[in-house]
Amino acid sequence: MVLCTSARSRCILSAAVAAAATLAGSSTSIAAERPWIEIGTPHFVVVANTSEGSARDVGWQFEQVRYVFETLWPWARRERGRPFYVIAVRGESDMRALAPYYWESGRDGTVGVAVSGPDKDYVALQAGVALPDTLRTNPYFYAYWGYANRALQAAFPGTLPLWFARGLSDLFGNTLVRGKEVQVGRVLMHHIEQLGRSGRIPLPELLAVDRNSKYYTDESRRATFDAESWMLVHYFVFGDKGVHQPQLNRFSEMLRQGRAQDVAFREAFGTPETVTDAFLNYLGQQLKGYAVVKADLNVKPAGFEVRPLSPAAAAALRAAFHVAMDRPREARALIEEARRTEAASVLASEAEALLLDREEKEDDAAAAYARAADGGSDNFYVYYRVASLMQRTDASPEMLARMTRRLEYAVKLNPDHAWSQASLARALCRQQQWEPAIRAARQAVTLEPSVAAHRLALVQALWNGSHEADARQQLQAARDLATSDGDRRAVQEWSEFMDRPRDR
Repeated sequence: MVLCTSARSRCILSAAVAAAATLAGSSTSIAAERPWIEIGTPHFVVVANTSEGSARDVGWQFEQVRYVFETLWPWARRERGRPFYVIAVRGESDMRALAPYYWESGRDGTVGVAVSGPDKDYVALQAGVALPDTLRTNPYFYAYWGYANRALQAAFPGTLPLWFARGLSDLFGNTLVRGKEVQVGRVLMHHIEQLGRSGRIPLPELLAVDRNSKYYTDESRRATFDAESWMLVHYFVFGDKGVHQPQLNRFSEMLRQGRAQDVAFREAFGTPETVTDAFLNYLGQQLKGYAVVKADLNVKPAGFEVRPLSPAAAAALRAAFHVAMDRPREARALIEEARRTEAASVLASEAEALLLDREEKEDDAAAAYARAADGGSDNFYVYYRVASLMQRTDASPEMLARMTRRLEYAVKLNPDHAWSQASLARALCRQQQWEPAIRAARQAVTLEPSVAAHRLALVQALWNGSHEADARQQLQAARDLATSDGDRRAVQEWSEFMDRPRDR
């Protein structure tokens, strides 16, 4: 999913965004003109062709955004198991080279884009956009929206209620980092105006909206849905002097554990009908609160690690971003550029593997992942994915051992990636290494407790490791969590298998 400033949002924010350089140049021309650097902060990687000071400042701001998010919502203290990259560029022409879609067909561009690849989360932004004291809506709204949305995905690996995911992301997107303080939840006037123009969605209907609903598929109705979802979350966070915040945290934790939304909502807030009157009263209030949180001054920009990037590395990293943005032509051009300056570029092999995988060319993707792994890649996903593409029911013992080593290395590089842990558990089961398999599967469940597939990996390890009672308990949990046909089918097969008479 890609998030950016739309034409409408750009119009709203245009007063705060200065016009920049002439639109010119291709994706491949930036690296030749300006050197790229990499800044390592405690939780982000900033890749920039800006000055070092500007890049450090971008990293510091994202550290503050993360700190405030986790201060206000403790349940968000979850690692997703993959790095978060911020690509910061000097001006509009560079931003256009990174995200050309938003200038095509008459669109008026963007200063911030968020997108997820299978191995990384990304934000790309134009650095140096001014934030005057009178500003109420952040021009980097969609950059911070993207961070909040990915933090939610990390905390809730299952399907989140749309009102909650979009409302909280909208609330947090309008975060302003101002010196020693961070402001969160400032009023979004375009949502206020939308609610003034359109009729309100009854709360039970709002809570039930999914991706097939008319309130989501129809653009005009979605504007109302987004506005009211933002306002509902705003009420739960700031309404009645913040008394509902603990209820929101309780609701969030129940969702993370896989509880159904309607059950979690009733237990946390009461019925929708009991919430409606107070919510309508909040809608009518002229003044609405927001949070001011002191910045984490323990984070020092001067302490961030910095290193220059080679032209090949800079090109390959941008190629991977284009893969995530579904821009194969730009991705291939940058992969070729990387290889012209460094024929054996590991990062170019990674980007090529991701591109081929996205195009469902599995054999070619597997070969590219293997080249990256053999070249010494430090990307956990390379080892996880090449092992996944090696899986066959008739795999030889040698192939199974090689696949297991790949997965063990993926886990070593990134122990917070639940799918690597679950895949390792299954590979170990195939080699009858029950106790290590149980440990890996339990870790996957701990990281993502609401994912049925991880529970099923644990069922397999426990049952074969002679922990029958525990296996049956985990199977019931998997049954309660299963949402896909494949998971439900696997639960049924395990249930039938467990109920067969055992040979005496």
